[in-house]
Order: sequence, then C-alpha cells, then structure tokens
Amino acid sequence: MTSSHRLHQKKGEGMLRIALMALAGSLLLTTSALASGFGIFVQGAKGLGQANAVIAHAAGASTVYFNPALMPLLERPSGFEVGTTVVKSERSFTSASTGAETDGKDNTYFPSSLYYYRQLPQLEDVWFGLAVNSTFGLGTEWPTAWEGRYIATKNEVTTFNINPNVAWKMGNQWSAAVGLDALYFKLDSNRMIPAIFLIPGEPDPAQQAKGDTWALGFNAALAWRPLEKLCLGLSYRSKFDINLNAGDLDVNFNNVSSALAPFLQNTTAATKFTLPQQLTLGVAYDILPELTLEVGARWEDWAQYGNTVVTFTNPVAGQPSDTILRDWKSTWAYNLGGEYRFSPRWSLLAGVLYSKTCVPDATFDPSIPDSDATLYTLGGAYTGGNWTFDFAYGLQDHTNRHKNNQINLPSVILGQPANGKYENVIHLVAASVGYNF
Repeated sequence: MTSSHRLHQKKGEGMLRIALMALAGSLLLTTSALASGFGIFVQGAKGLGQANAVIAHAAGASTVYFNPALMPLLERPSGFEVGTTVVKSERSFTSASTGAETDGKDNTYFPSSLYYYRQLPQLEDVWFGLAVNSTFGLGTEWPTAWEGRYIATKNEVTTFNINPNVAWKMGNQWSAAVGLDALYFKLDSNRMIPAIFLIPGEPDPAQQAKGDTWALGFNAALAWRPLEKLCLGLSYRSKFDINLNAGDLDVNFNNVSSALAPFLQNTTAATKFTLPQQLTLGVAYDILPELTLEVGARWEDWAQYGNTVVTFTNPVAGQPSDTILRDWKSTWAYNLGGEYRFSPRWSLLAGVLYSKTCVPDATFDPSIPDSDATLYTLGGAYTGGNWTFDFAYGLQDHTNRHKNNQINLPSVILGQPANGKYENVIHLVAASVGYNF
C-alpha cells in the first residue's frame, strides 16, 4: 500500500466517523410505506434512480445492502456512502356513504442510510461491508374526526437495520456473501374509542399503543458472472420475529372523562408478529460499453404476517385482548432499470418498478392503505476524483383502492366503516454522497 493510498484511507475513515454521528439521529425518522405492506424501497439514490434494479450490477457502496456478493466487483478497495430520501405522500379518501373527501395528514419523512465496505488487506479475496438503513417503515395519519377514526388516526412504524456482511470471491465467476441483521423496531399506533358503547354522551377518548424492541435475522447473497457483459445476482433476507412483551408496549388513553376512567386505564400489553423473508434476483447485461440494463424481481413473504393479537396486562373496556385482522399474502415486485455512462464522470439513471399489494380486500383498512403501485424513477451520478454524488427522483403512483368490508365491528355498527375510495401518490427525492479510498 502506497503512502498516498494510506493518506486517502485515513482521510476517508475520519469522514466515515463523522458521517456515522450525523446519521444516528436521522435514522429515527425513517417512516414511510414505499413497497408492499410497509416495506421500504429507498436504500440509496443510485439504487432508487434505477428502480432498485441493482442486484446484478454494482451501485457504489450501497451494493453492501442490495447484494453484498457484488463487493468484489467494486472499482475501489474501500469506500463509504451516506444519503437520505425526502418522502412526501399525497393521500385521500372519498366516502362511499357520504361522498365526502378527506385528505390524509401525512408528514414528510427522511429515510437515511450509511454504507461502508473494505477489501481486507490480509485476505485478497475477502471483503467486509456494513449497511445501516431502514428496511420497513410506515407513516399514515388521518384527522381525529374523520369517518374511520375508530379504525385508525395515526400509525407509524420506524425501523433501522444494522447489517454487517462478509463477501468472498470464488474464482473468476462466482462470489458470495453472508451477513447478520439487527433490526430496531418502533411502533406508534393511534385511534379513537367510541364512548357511546361505554357511556353515551361522553367524549370519545384517544388510544395510543407505543413500543419498541430489537429482532435478529440474517442475509445471504450470490453473484455469478459467466460472461464479461453478463451478471446474475441473488439476495435473500430472513424473516424477523417481532416480540413486544409487556415491558415493551404501552397502551395509553387521552381525553378520558371521569365517567370513563374506570373502563380505560393505562396499561402495558404484549403482542408478536413476523416481518417477511425476502428474495430478490436480477440479471444485468452491458448492452453497450456505456450502457448497463438490469431486469429483476423481488418476492416478499407477507403471508407470515398473520392476524395480530394484542393481550392487555389489565383489561381495556372489559376486554382482555384485541385482535387485528391481517391475513396478508405473499407478493411480487418487478423492475427494470439501467445506467448510461455518457461521459467519464456523468451517468444517467432510469427505471420502473411494479409492485403487487399483499393486502387482500377482506382485511384492507386505512391504517395501512396499501395497493398495487408503479414507481417511475430518474436520476444521475457524478464521479469526481475520490468522490461520488448520486441523486434521483421517484414518482410512486398507487392504484385507487376501494374498501368494502366489515373490518372493525364498532365502526360498522355506527355506520362509519370508512368504506370508499383511497388514493395515494408518493414523491421521492434522494441524494447520496460517497468517498472511495
């Protein structure tokens, strides 16, 4: 290793420490539903610019997440990248019973990421990588007086995943990787309680269920390059078993009148559910020396996310538990993306992704108003010396979803099941900066 290379490496590692500290706070703001269910597709600007069709060709340091087995194909022996995405949702509901339109109150969110990789100097065929990002997230909010207030008013899921990986090159064609995933999961679920079923004439209280926990998983990946112009990639991520014990989950009530207080006491609760295993695959081909195209698919096993039972430590309104109906199904997403390197420093990125919903009509509800969606993306990449700058815009257009079911019995009895048309469009603006050394 030359003295110049050592200087660049020390400089880069110092920048990495600064980036880690800056990223720590922003990770806790990573909430938005951008894939089936409440999966997230925003793990880097270069990936977003190609609609995440980056499983079979390298996308800079973010390759550590998308397919860590591609680390041996990165041009530099080490580097890091930090980035964020501005996510803004435009959500509305049109009631089937009254025709009234209600706009969602969704906030702007900033899913952020950090990636680091390094070829181990003692082992020329081995690479270490670290990904810190969000893999699941949700942010929906409705007015507290809207028709579906007894089903949902505000629901947020925040996650960040710490994912170290080791990759090794096996000959000239194959490489593989394995990693550990430590997922932090935070839940904030809110709705109104119909006081009329307890004491008519009293104001409706608000219920909040809030908690957090950690879960462990693993990932594995492969890359096969049988030809110089052709590469195939495969990436697998295991399920996460989320266990919120009585010490992890609190259920609190606000705006509770003295008459209702005996029925609605703050309590702890417990629940458990499973976040899905995922399998992603892609095939990349260099159409021209300057142009790489990739087609891919992603399978998410949301069938593992079944009905959820919340068990209260102390009964709520005389009930020992509450059951949230889900019964979701496994689903697929398909994407096509590419990079056109029209100069030594500049590249154009573009892609399209189509995602099927995992939520069946029978259990569709406004807390997670998911539907089939098409994501259109456009972006650019710039390389100057050791620095890389990536940026991208995505428009995610959700198919209008019509709710017509009997979810949440109190809402149905009161004639407010929030049945009707749900519309949703999401705007994504991503930027990443990297340094290679």
